[in-house]
Amino acid sequence: MAWRNLSGWLSRFSIAASVACCGVCSIAGLPKSADEFFGSSNVWNFHLVVSSSDWDAMMPERLPSGPRTFPRPGEFERPPMGAEGGRFGPPGGMLSGDDYTYVHAKVEIEGEAYSDIGLRYKGNSSFRSAIETFKRPFKLDFNHYKDGQKFLGMSQLNLNNNSMDTSQIREALAYGLFRKAGVPAPRTAFAKVWLTVPGRHERRFLGLYTVVEEVNKAFLKNCFQSAKGLLMKPTRANNMPYLGQEWSAYDKTYEPKTDARASDTRKFIAFLKLIHNAEPAEFQKQIDNYMETDEFLRFIAINAMLANLDSFLGTGHNFFLYLHPDSGKIFWIPWDLNHAFGGFPGGGSAERQMRLSIKRPWAGRNILLDRLFEDEARRKAYENFCKSFASEHFTTAKLHAEIDRLYAAIKDAIEEENRAGVRLPRGPMDRFESRGNGVEQLKTLAAMRAESVAAQLEGRDEGVIPEIQHGPRPFPPPQMR
Repeated sequence: MAWRNLSGWLSRFSIAASVACCGVCSIAGLPKSADEFFGSSNVWNFHLVVSSSDWDAMMPERLPSGPRTFPRPGEFERPPMGAEGGRFGPPGGMLSGDDYTYVHAKVEIEGEAYSDIGLRYKGNSSFRSAIETFKRPFKLDFNHYKDGQKFLGMSQLNLNNNSMDTSQIREALAYGLFRKAGVPAPRTAFAKVWLTVPGRHERRFLGLYTVVEEVNKAFLKNCFQSAKGLLMKPTRANNMPYLGQEWSAYDKTYEPKTDARASDTRKFIAFLKLIHNAEPAEFQKQIDNYMETDEFLRFIAINAMLANLDSFLGTGHNFFLYLHPDSGKIFWIPWDLNHAFGGFPGGGSAERQMRLSIKRPWAGRNILLDRLFEDEARRKAYENFCKSFASEHFTTAKLHAEIDRLYAAIKDAIEEENRAGVRLPRGPMDRFESRGNGVEQLKTLAAMRAESVAAQLEGRDEGVIPEIQHGPRPFPPPQMR
């Protein structure tokens, strides 16, 4: 196994959780390590500096609805709304990292400058919802142009713009719950971000961001004591398709992020073949040879408790797979959690998502989950974990206390956004959150979800089996505050 035992795993992530509970960042200047940098209540200062030509070059050439011409950043007005939901068309299709161009930039973090880094936009809906604002999501690559340049041992960082989350704390809250469950998950911090484009913008305040650790070799080394092995980021991998024996057929759906040995790719293909083709008894006998099943069930349980349907439960993406080179087993790593607590538009109303079934939380056919949950012992182990975790970490009181702690860390930054008139990226689910303060609405949703989870585990309610809805849902205009 990659980990010596379960207690060692949980101990490791308990340490990370305790670091995250240290209160608002009080470290003077730049921290000395990634462990000091991350902490869910740390708030750091980032200043991005980009030339005018490079700032323009960052804009992608296409949108999901086909080739479009964008207005240049900083030189647009609110788009005219039309039959397609606006100038940029309906939100169908997906943008990916391949659509974004890295440009040369400088970043100052707590006053320390890193020159000639790679900077690009990132995300899909988080970018599209922010297209008419300056608060767009960014990826920083410190050694994209300068070999070996790192920030506290890390080559990349993600500045997530809290898109479609008026509380601005969903991701920090959700990632923390995964780590408390012993699931390997990225660490987070917060950042106040400024932008300078010489001749156009001088230290323009972009707003509050969530800094999310990149899942790459440094992450693997920190979590699994090895940077080797096969790392993948599946895209629309609904039902984990088996695509035959040629590894080249898997590039588009499973998106390998590392070079892998032929033995690793053969093992992964054999895993997919097992879940699709094996007889029931053979599947139950062999599946533990291919993945860390207990860890996977915890991964599913936390996604279910978070009512996080833009995930393996619903859309078939927003997770990483890691096949460890020593154990030969697959681990599941969560990603992109801004739709946690019922924020995914395709899952129906937020109120409906708060009643998501705990015992059957996936939409449609999911052959891996269908087959695993046919085994009574695995289903019982899953439900026992849900009961234990819910009573210890997923009560209304515990969730509200954590939300209050996170809000205390970012309250000043939110007030600074208000004073600066930052336009917040918004999405279709804001119909619920627009009724009041985003943090208070998240507390309402958390209480609804905690009560539903408890009622289901006690047999007082059956919950709702999810159905994923498709089709255009125009984004509302950005919110002025």
